[in-house]
Amino acid sequence: MGKLLDIKKNRFIFINYYLHFPVVMILFVAFFPFSAYASMNRGTNLQCPSRKNIIISTFNQQLTTMMWDNHFIIASKPKKTHTNAGVPVIVTFFQNGDSLVYFIKNRIYWLYYANDVKIEKCRVDNIFNYPYTPLHRLHETSH
Repeated sequence: MGKLLDIKKNRFIFINYYLHFPVVMILFVAFFPFSAYASMNRGTNLQCPSRKNIIISTFNQQLTTMMWDNHFIIASKPKKTHTNAGVPVIVTFFQNGDSLVYFIKNRIYWLYYANDVKIEKCRVDNIFNYPYTPLHRLHETSH
């Protein structure tokens, strides 16, 4: 801990810092892991007419994957935008050219297939969280 200074201005800063720091840390430790865990690694099972059972996985809001049958496609960060009518949506552009559009207010998914005019409304079967797996850092060793 720091030392208590006699100067009134610094005393206030010291007391303010050391009285509020534990409260902030308790709140951070108590609530951050749960909120981060819930939003970082999420999976959604979709039922779409052509592809049947699709699993959409989003990791730390930076990487999204789509898996069905023996296919596995990746996409970068989903893009938050809106339709011409101003309806908020999240669009994910996959590497195979498919696009998944999620209408936030209605909680509806639409799948646009690459090189096709086909658009399918998908039904959500299940939403789940992937377990958190800590990865250990490897240190280089000198030879």
